[in-house]
Amino acid sequence: YQLVAMTCLYIAIKITEPIETDAAVIIRLAKRLQSAESLIRCEMDILTHLRWNLHGPTPFQFIGHILEILPECSTRSEVSRKMRGHALQHAQLAIGDYACVILRRSTIAIASVLNSLETVSRDELPSDERNRFLQKIANMFVIGVTSPLIEVVRQRLLARASNINRV
Repeated sequence: YQLVAMTCLYIAIKITEPIETDAAVIIRLAKRLQSAESLIRCEMDILTHLRWNLHGPTPFQFIGHILEILPECSTRSEVSRKMRGHALQHAQLAIGDYACVILRRSTIAIASVLNSLETVSRDELPSDERNRFLQKIANMFVIGVTSPLIEVVRQRLLARASNINRV
């Protein structure tokens, strides 16, 4: 059972953490009672039995990862905190929107982050840093930040936020 538990931990880390973890790290945590090879074999067995049906990152996790690539600047933590709060609110709105059920979680996160970027002034995040940030987002994901789908989701989330603020 220890091998299965360690392997499940390993799989969970691989799915949710932004940093790649080697099987040897998990083996060291288990005081070397198993080998890295047995952990990898057990991982394949578990994934095969689950038919690879795993729950990937949530929009909230994607938002955290995206905001980690904000360019370094003197107000980064303030900008990041402001954007995080706004983006998380928009992602929460998407959860309650049936039309968003079919969307990729990364799409919801990108739209939420782009909407939150609009709340940041050019003094807080200058144009050159803003453009670098947008380029890094575009490089991270298959879908572009200017894609029609992202724009539709952005507008939908903005409309939902506006309706809630009116109530």
